[in-house]
Amino acid sequence: MSRKSDAARDENASQMPIETQRSDASQGIAESQLYRASHAVGEAQRSAASHHGDVSQTDLASRRESLEYLKLVVRRLYDAQKLRIQSDLRVQRLEREGIVIGERIEQTFARAHDLEVQTEKEYERIVARELKQFDIWSKWLKDVKGIGPRIAGLLVANIADPRRFDNVAKLWAYCGMHTLPTCQDCGALVSQDRIETQCLTASQVRDATQRSTASHNSLEPHNANASQDRSETQQDSASQRLSESRPTFASQRPDETHWMIACQKCGSANIKNAAARRRAGHKANWSSELKTTLWKAAGSFVKTKGPYRSAYETHKDYLIRRQTARNEIVWKRDPAKNKNVPAFLPEMFHDGNLPKAPDKPEWTLGRIDAMAKRWTAKLFLSHLWAAWREIEGLPVTRPFVFTHLGHKDYVSPWMMTDDAKIDEIIELLKQKAA
Repeated sequence: MSRKSDAARDENASQMPIETQRSDASQGIAESQLYRASHAVGEAQRSAASHHGDVSQTDLASRRESLEYLKLVVRRLYDAQKLRIQSDLRVQRLEREGIVIGERIEQTFARAHDLEVQTEKEYERIVARELKQFDIWSKWLKDVKGIGPRIAGLLVANIADPRRFDNVAKLWAYCGMHTLPTCQDCGALVSQDRIETQCLTASQVRDATQRSTASHNSLEPHNANASQDRSETQQDSASQRLSESRPTFASQRPDETHWMIACQKCGSANIKNAAARRRAGHKANWSSELKTTLWKAAGSFVKTKGPYRSAYETHKDYLIRRQTARNEIVWKRDPAKNKNVPAFLPEMFHDGNLPKAPDKPEWTLGRIDAMAKRWTAKLFLSHLWAAWREIEGLPVTRPFVFTHLGHKDYVSPWMMTDDAKIDEIIELLKQKAA
């Protein structure tokens, strides 16, 4: 659905009769207690309602109306921005091709351009005014470098209430930052509601492993000029990657059966989790608007010098070091030569014996950059979840890295608003990466 139709739908929703809003709010509180008391109500009334656990339907309707109005204004702000950019690009093309001279453009479009800019600024003022009623903006989001009223407005309006998500993993999934089981052979999505399993004996496990090894070795390129040491290192690296890509079985003892997830399309057992994306025939169960907003936030972090920019650079450097340690070449595109050239080389290639540049390399600077941005967006989202629940007085569960990975240090969301702690944040992130 287009953004224009979304805006029209939201405008109609904001003009609904109050009785309809109340009934919708009543249904929402019955299902998951989605919305809290409106910030338009006095602090004393909100405290009393929170203390007794009783939130009136009028408060919920007012809260929902505020969120829908905020979402509508932010969407119109982006519509105005898109219209201004499109108009500027058309004018630049006319001037570049000499169709219309600059003086005439200045006389014709200068006033229109000023009006478009004023429209954007007016919408942004409205968004900033509406955000003041939300504690997460005034107490944390406004102090995060790279987050302005536009991005914050969509985040607050779409997430609505942190009590909807008991842990940060649920919020990641709602924002499309989760992973789904995917077949690595045919690329098909393995549906979680109808996963097929196969019970295998120990001999069948060995046969499946041998077939996977033979299939992988048949795809390995042969370089006759490579040295023997390099060939052995490549084989070890290939074996390591193969062992990492093999399916995980419930038991590896030879006297017990083994359970294996199989692809419904091709029957392959090479199933791994991959980033969620839209696929034909599958309904997306996440908010595409939030996923786009987080991508914009990650790009904004990169452009601004703040704690999240440092986190992005730290993780990007970690990814490069990790892949080179696995004897993987990180490639980049050379526009002058119109081909891929090495950007970072493992030690085994420092003797100058480089392989032929592939047309579609597996690891490129662009891929590593995208992975670092995605990781930074998930880090920011986990901090948003923790800070929001703490501000609202809700319990905050311990991060996964504490409960399962044994980490002892924690990068607090309140550290990410202080530029003086950037060096401390970098050290903590490097310890986790190591």
